[in-house]
Amino acid sequence: MKFASVLLACLFTIACARTTPISPLAIAAREGNTGRITELVHSGADVNGRAGVNAWTPLMHAVHTGQPGSVRALMEAGADVNATAGMFNRDTALRLAEIQGSNDIAAILRDHRAR
Repeated sequence: MKFASVLLACLFTIACARTTPISPLAIAAREGNTGRITELVHSGADVNGRAGVNAWTPLMHAVHTGQPGSVRALMEAGADVNATAGMFNRDTALRLAEIQGSNDIAAILRDHRAR
């Protein structure tokens, strides 16, 4: 049992060490701050930049926090609606929306050819 605990602690440490800090764009997306999203994108922020433990895109962060305005703003800015991330590279914005029961956001994503 002790070995399993040590192994889990090591894996957690490795995963955390690879974490990329949340970008200002991802923060704006999480907060639903569409004005800031537009400002950051016009200033050259990477609309598909990865951040956080799961290496999510700003679009994924917006979906995770239930921000349909952010989702729309990011897609208008060219966000990749089919980008994948997560531990097994299976997370997509649409999958996150479906798992969370965010039907309105899932519909928005499907309208933009998310799969």
